[in-house]
Amino acid sequence: MLHLAVDHRNTVLEQKLLFSNIQTNLNVIEAATRYRVARIVFASSNWAVKALERELAPSCYLPDRPKIGSDAPPRPITSYGISKALGEISGCMAVDEGQLASFVAVRIGSYEPAPPEDKERQHRWIGIQDIRSLLRRCVESKFRGFHVIYGVSAQRTAPYDSSYTRALLQWEPRQNSSLYPLVEG
Repeated sequence: MLHLAVDHRNTVLEQKLLFSNIQTNLNVIEAATRYRVARIVFASSNWAVKALERELAPSCYLPDRPKIGSDAPPRPITSYGISKALGEISGCMAVDEGQLASFVAVRIGSYEPAPPEDKERQHRWIGIQDIRSLLRRCVESKFRGFHVIYGVSAQRTAPYDSSYTRALLQWEPRQNSSLYPLVEG
């Protein structure tokens, strides 16, 4: 089951946003359990670890510098980030309790059809080809348990370590945020 539902409107009261997103996630887990769905692929967000990213910046944007790994616990700074962090925790609980065979939280960077002009968002960008292939691999790959992965294209300046994502899913991003959107090879 692919779970992409979220309310991220800036015009919604913080408490309502938080409740709506958390309740939606719990409803999805309950429905998956009831109908014996083996896996939920949850669209989490970079906002689930935004405090850590800010703590490591700007060095995490440089190639060959420490990156945020899939083992990083949630460290949100906004209600939206809290709702994503709680979604991850709820999925982990469902797997631990035997309600689901598998839950994968995809901490999506910054999805946009074309590379953004904003330099900060370029570090986290994931393009349409990469998000499609990543989500497909999340659904089709053979694995069990709870996993956190990163959804980001092939920027060497991404603040995330995507090695676990690549290993778990046998997936390679093909796009980058440079002037040439496809990585050769």
